[in-house]
Amino acid sequence: MSNESLDEARQSIVQMRATVEAAQIAIKLSFDECNPAYVEAKARTLKALQEAAESIASLAAQLGGVPVPVRH
Repeated sequence: MSNESLDEARQSIVQMRATVEAAQIAIKLSFDECNPAYVEAKARTLKALQEAAESIASLAAQLGGVPVPVRH
């Protein structure tokens, strides 16, 4: 893989990570806790996003040189 390809892959990982984190925040902030189906769907979605985040982190570690996200 060329350096340019590696840089593009790293940037893609950074963007994926940011997208997953933004989705997790949006879902956590949304609420309709009176609806059991909503609560269940929210939990499933957050679990799927967590699995995606773990896969992205693993890929970032394998690729190396991917900036760690800054958490505020």
